[in-house]
Amino acid sequence: MGAATIALGKPAESGELILERRRRLASELSDILEKGGRLLDLGCGNGAQTELFVDRFEQVVGVDVQSEPMAGSNVPAQWVTAMGEALPFRDASFDAVISFEVLEHVVSPVRTMRELHRILKPGGTVLISVPNKWW
Repeated sequence: MGAATIALGKPAESGELILERRRRLASELSDILEKGGRLLDLGCGNGAQTELFVDRFEQVVGVDVQSEPMAGSNVPAQWVTAMGEALPFRDASFDAVISFEVLEHVVSPVRTMRELHRILKPGGTVLISVPNKWW
């Protein structure tokens, strides 16, 4: 049995319809994603979706397995290169986590979800979206 590999996705670019869909989803859940605290964007890609949330939180951290797309971002966030299964953050260090169309790309969705639970503060919020083949 060989080592597991990651199927990398294409980050959404500014102006793409999918970003508007994600913004609408988050605004519909604005009572859940209240302003303040720390937000982690898992699978942030080039930062285009992260930018939709920077005005809602005191600190925003974008995480992706590739550092190149984040390098050119002008979004005021901290950028971290890491895998979802091994996040380099303390326990209970984020108030909210968002992750759009990422879980289908990770080596272990279960380990990734455990990591998100570990870094989330008690009472925190996780907003996850995965592809729907009928959408």
